[in-house]
Amino acid sequence: MNPDWLNRKLVEAELDDSEATIMSWIDFETHHTLHDSYWSGFAIEAESGGDLVFCIDWDTHWQPDPIKREFKENRAYLFVKVPSPEKIEFSE
Repeated sequence: MNPDWLNRKLVEAELDDSEATIMSWIDFETHHTLHDSYWSGFAIEAESGGDLVFCIDWDTHWQPDPIKREFKENRAYLFVKVPSPEKIEFSE
């Protein structure tokens, strides 16, 4: 369950990405994993032309040491932005 502050920011599409790291999915997978993490929510940013932002409850236990040290509780929120997707499909 997401904390209230996160739910409000997702609904209002008010996530601050000023300190975001930009990388390809291949680069991300080379250094990080989503092992034991789960999809927590998403937002569609209408003002930016429909960018899609996924929120992932990220298990930092499996990450490189600098990330593990920063998030001592083994949990963090990872946001993945997909700029102006042409098509979105969800399935079970």
